[in-house]
Amino acid sequence: MTIRLHGSHGRRTPAVCTSTNYLRCANASASGGRLSHVVDSDRVTRLLGAIDRDAGFLDTFGSSDPNDVLANATSLAAIKYGFITATKGCARVAHHICASEGWKVGETSADSIQMLSERGVISSDLAESLSRASGFRNVLVHQYIDNIDIDDVRAVENLNRIGDFRTFVASVSAWIDRIET
Repeated sequence: MTIRLHGSHGRRTPAVCTSTNYLRCANASASGGRLSHVVDSDRVTRLLGAIDRDAGFLDTFGSSDPNDVLANATSLAAIKYGFITATKGCARVAHHICASEGWKVGETSADSIQMLSERGVISSDLAESLSRASGFRNVLVHQYIDNIDIDDVRAVENLNRIGDFRTFVASVSAWIDRIET
């Protein structure tokens, strides 16, 4: 939630008054400034573009023979990184929308993604799939599983779920269009 100050030239200031922004908050109240929920659509659009690029990159491996991909350490590393960044991008979008709209921001990325479903931004099936993807991203980043071969196989298997990222981009884009009109 932000306060838009008259004459602030588009700068956003927090809606919570702290010692560092107390005067701005008081001035907003005195000058008729209004509280509003503001999704930064430019930021969301940039993040969605990055997710779409990651999905496009991952698509280049989708038609490859899984055994060839598993035998190529460079391809595996690229797939894992692309998956990590696309999944994190979805989480960043979810966190931003939840915070901007004043909705509950989840303790985990999966929680924030689920909140988008509860609020009608994305479907429940997509939220479930992206929540699982978020869990797998954590496995890749934090190496919870000691057997690296399992991670490799799961990364290649997840190539057939790249459409979920594109569906997320389309769903959030449509939601942004609805709230801006």
